[in-house]
Amino acid sequence: VSAIFPPEHRRETLSLWVIFFTNVFAIYIFFNWLPTVLSSANLDFRLAVTGSHYFNLGGVVGTIVSSVMIGRLGSRKVLIAVGASAVASVIAIAASPAFSAEIPSDHVSSLMWSMAAAGACVNALQIGMYAVAAHAYPTFCRSTGVGWSLAVARFGGIVSSFAGSAFFALGLMARDFFFFIAGVLAITLIGVIVLRRHIP
Repeated sequence: VSAIFPPEHRRETLSLWVIFFTNVFAIYIFFNWLPTVLSSANLDFRLAVTGSHYFNLGGVVGTIVSSVMIGRLGSRKVLIAVGASAVASVIAIAASPAFSAEIPSDHVSSLMWSMAAAGACVNALQIGMYAVAAHAYPTFCRSTGVGWSLAVARFGGIVSSFAGSAFFALGLMARDFFFFIAGVLAITLIGVIVLRRHIP
């Protein structure tokens, strides 16, 4: 483990840990809590589950498109754009009129498209970072560097469960939930920007 913390690798290691922790946190809190949060906003539970489907399908499309673009343009520009779009799309969810309208179903279509955009960006960022993590380390410590990044990511997934419970315990609104996720993804974006060793 000490091989991934000398001065020449320390910045990469810490940046990757921040990126993996926060992005997996965002993905898991979406997966685990999205139907419940949308139901709490007076949306029909069927529509709440549909939101999860849009999020996942968007992830498939976003991952394929971003992978092709990384191969052509490198990872820095693509993942910074994807990260910024992830923040913007989650803010769009939080600002959706569906959370304040008397008849939320009138605004479901735009909400679902925002869900798809968020899924595309958040999942594309995570899949792209697997390749970047492998690129960031020399061969002799690559498996350790990538392995520890994934371990830190799992902690992000675990913490997301407690965060979701805390959200409901505090009695916060659905839009607060999504603004919070947008804030977490902003930290992910900062990590992507700070990371030096991107795929050229």
